[in-house]
Amino acid sequence: MQKQSKVLSSLVFKIGDCPYLPPPAVLIVIVSIIAAGICGCNKSQMSVKQPSLKTEPNRPAAKAESMPVAEPNDTAEQIQLIRELKIDDIGRLFVKSRVAQATMSRDGGRLVVDQIDGYPANTKMVENLLSQCARIKGIALDPNDSNSVEVMGVTDDSARSVVKFYDRDMKLIQGLAIGNVSNKQRGRYVRLETDGRIYITRWIPVILGNPNNYINKRLFSVKHEQTQSVTVSYPGGGYKLNSADNDKAIVLESPMPNGKKFKPGDYVRVYHGLMDVSFDRVFKRFGDTEARLNFDRRFVCRLKDSTTYIIDIAVDSGRYYVKCTAGGADDFQSLCSGWIYQISAETAKPLIMQLPDLLEIDAPKD
Repeated sequence: MQKQSKVLSSLVFKIGDCPYLPPPAVLIVIVSIIAAGICGCNKSQMSVKQPSLKTEPNRPAAKAESMPVAEPNDTAEQIQLIRELKIDDIGRLFVKSRVAQATMSRDGGRLVVDQIDGYPANTKMVENLLSQCARIKGIALDPNDSNSVEVMGVTDDSARSVVKFYDRDMKLIQGLAIGNVSNKQRGRYVRLETDGRIYITRWIPVILGNPNNYINKRLFSVKHEQTQSVTVSYPGGGYKLNSADNDKAIVLESPMPNGKKFKPGDYVRVYHGLMDVSFDRVFKRFGDTEARLNFDRRFVCRLKDSTTYIIDIAVDSGRYYVKCTAGGADDFQSLCSGWIYQISAETAKPLIMQLPDLLEIDAPKD
């Protein structure tokens, strides 16, 4: 304020002994010039007082340090590397991961897993593999990348994943080898098996190499409301359980022994014995495994639609083996008729429980 008063007072001139103030237009111009000078001075003083920000040349921000370097072709359009095939197009399939590998070949009208004695492949798993591989896209490799294919990890031996698809004449249709991460471009090296061209891909699916990943290990998944009756046979005896009272009760078909009643829970587990049955291992029938086993127990489950599942059971050295047949389920019969399955003790227990194990003393009520 003092500075402004001094400025205004300096605008008053004298003509003789009389004070004189310039006309308004002249006064505005003079004030503007003086104000601009004052502001410039203040800015200069402020810039001097403000400390300078020191920078460290060639030191990127912390966030940038964690990101790979982007090359000029980083913005290049990604192309689909292989087309999606139909399962009927496949005559042979090879898949490899870091820890395992599997081959599937055609046996008649379906693919089978070679490492599991030719057990039928899970169609859904194979179709998922075909679909996922077709989603892999890539950009052209940086021409200045001088790494060898071994360093890139895209040979069949060094790759983290390899997939090859052959037609029914065993001719390679397409395939790829997925390698290491590029230090220059964001993504992984991937080599096409057909022409050897190498690309950079930003996304890869999880490719499983274990043969067991390509079979369906679930044998049965029978719901409670589907079951009409269950029959259990074993050396020296057997029994049958029926659904009653509109599925609200499970009853013993033969008369209940005098002074006995069902224990809570166990008879229900027997009746639901095929609700969730999976196997651990599988063997071809008519071989050494079947020859040494005694299938002297049987579990029969009859459904309300007349489908009947028959499971023959053998116990050997604490291990449980089953053979399965079916009536009214042709697809199941075609899949399982030539195989012996090893199941866990927990899975086998409700299939082999004897009647005395289901009963307890029925104490008289007071």
